[in-house]
Amino acid sequence: MNMHLLRWMLLAALFTATGFLASSQAATAPVSLVGRQLSLIDTNGSLITMRFLAANRYEKTTSLTNETGFFTAKRTATNTWKVATTKSDGTETIQYTLVYASVDSGTFTAEMAGSRMTGPFSEARIPTGGLLSMTVQNEVSQTGPSTYTIQFSGGTSGTFNIVPPLGFGSGNFIYTPGMNSAHLVLTFTGELLGDVDDLTLEFHGASGSTIPSRHSGTQTISGQVYPVEGTFTFITQ
Repeated sequence: MNMHLLRWMLLAALFTATGFLASSQAATAPVSLVGRQLSLIDTNGSLITMRFLAANRYEKTTSLTNETGFFTAKRTATNTWKVATTKSDGTETIQYTLVYASVDSGTFTAEMAGSRMTGPFSEARIPTGGLLSMTVQNEVSQTGPSTYTIQFSGGTSGTFNIVPPLGFGSGNFIYTPGMNSAHLVLTFTGELLGDVDDLTLEFHGASGSTIPSRHSGTQTISGQVYPVEGTFTFITQ
């Protein structure tokens, strides 16, 4: 027998016996879903928010509906949860398979009454230590739709800089995490002295996720106050 092949077979047997292969390849799903909020993007690109509550209850929110009901869940592998949700009135049951690629994100499959959809999901968490950067896509603002990236230094308070050429400006910020959202105040200095962005941040994804979160609030520009809202992605400190 080829000695290289024999050596490979012996190593494979050793790694399998010691559990090395399984532990190095499998992502880790949480041991429980209770208390967690997941953001799912369906086949049409729409956002679905799922909250798993105590006593096997769940809440599901889309752009059109708010739904409550009961769920059962079983962790079928190191990286997989099987979840069945049933509306409070008993009219609909959906079978979900959540496959974790990391500790807080992965892909899902949902099956119900002859239909099936798949997409990515991410666990929504409010960062407690502040943001390193956020890429903003304003849908409503004084200047219209816009996209730019803000870089932060200092944890929950410090300085910020908007990365050119898509935007400009710098100053001081205060970030305050809450129970369901976070509050971010950007106070501009230099050429934009006196301008202020006062934002409420609703987190729908994890750090580094492409699933968009939402922001809304006001922009004070040259003494005038304007509404602002849109989406953002972020990276934490």
